Amino acid sequence: FVSGLAEDLAFALSNVLVIYNTDHIIIGGKGQRLGKYYLKELEKHLKAQGFAIFVSRAGVMYTNLSDDAIMRGAARYYVDKFYQFFEDMNGFFVIE
Repeated sequence: FVSGLAEDLAFALSNVLVIYNTDHIIIGGKGQRLGKYYLKELEKHLKAQGFAIFVSRAGVMYTNLSDDAIMRGAARYYVDKFYQFFEDMNGFFVIE
């Protein structure tokens, strides 16, 4: 079962490697729960399926970020996009 999942993802990743020509594939989220065996199977299938020139230098690893990284990233994006900390706050008033 795990090998089949790895084979399916390797097919998709081999296409991504050709399109973006990247050196690193970092897997995060719940995918990390599949463990080291899954990662080894993914690398094996990736090297067997993909174009050698693209997959030979692509490393596959799990992220070091915690599970809440996506929420922290979304919060950071929201703050960066919608808050202006260094401009006058027109339309606001202070209640004392």
